[in-house]
Amino acid sequence: MAKEKYFLGLEIGANSLGWAAVRVDEQEEPVDILDMGVRIFNPGRPIDTNDPQTPAAQRRAARMARRLIARRKIRKYKTFAILRKVGFIQTQSYADWVGALPNYDHTLYQKYKNDPECTSQNVCYYLRKKALDKKLELEELARVFYHLAQRRGFLSNRKSLKQISRDQGVVKKAITELEKDMASYQARTLGEYLVKISLTPQKRIRNRYTSREMYKEEFEAIFSSSEGFILISSLMNSKKSFLTLSFTRDRSNPRVILWGIVNMRRVHGDVPGGIGMLKNFV
Repeated sequence: MAKEKYFLGLEIGANSLGWAAVRVDEQEEPVDILDMGVRIFNPGRPIDTNDPQTPAAQRRAARMARRLIARRKIRKYKTFAILRKVGFIQTQSYADWVGALPNYDHTLYQKYKNDPECTSQNVCYYLRKKALDKKLELEELARVFYHLAQRRGFLSNRKSLKQISRDQGVVKKAITELEKDMASYQARTLGEYLVKISLTPQKRIRNRYTSREMYKEEFEAIFSSSEGFILISSLMNSKKSFLTLSFTRDRSNPRVILWGIVNMRRVHGDVPGGIGMLKNFV
């Protein structure tokens, strides 16, 4: 008995598979349907037109967010460590020092509240502005550098041309507008600009796109101020160079060393995304 010829047709969907067996004649023309059916199963990814990401992309985004949080914690701890080593901070425990920051910020506000530019909400930005022209106490400078280390600003490292175009269309546009606004306020640095707009009820300090270059320029301006540079250089040059900090070839320059900590560039170290332990810092 000759075998019956038939075609099997499949319709594959996101969460279903339809099939039909069609009998054909010698010329492979359809004659009738032998059988058909459909199988429904749970989709491999959510069916949501507003969320085109695959599960792998969603996991990758969550992993990147976790790394960002972890690196920020490491960066802040390393900033504390180096500031403690050079004598800016006397507290030995990082947790104790961070836990006392709210009270310390309140103390700073009480100290500078007679200045109309200083408010309880912008005291850290006020210190950043003040550091451009005036001599600060060691712990106040430590607060300034720690505050700078908490955020780094935008620096695109995307290799995808599509992603770069998207970044330039949203983030870069916002940064350009911010730079124009800073110029209109005649602000030398980002910190000084944020102090000035904090006095305007319609302006908000947070939720702004900033660039990495803004933070670097402010760091350089504070470090190079007539009082601050002499103070920091004298303290840092009294210590041995950071032999394990491989983020730069210029390991003898205290400005470059501290900026490397605050900026937290990715280099080889004892923790992922971090920098080497300060084992050789004496």
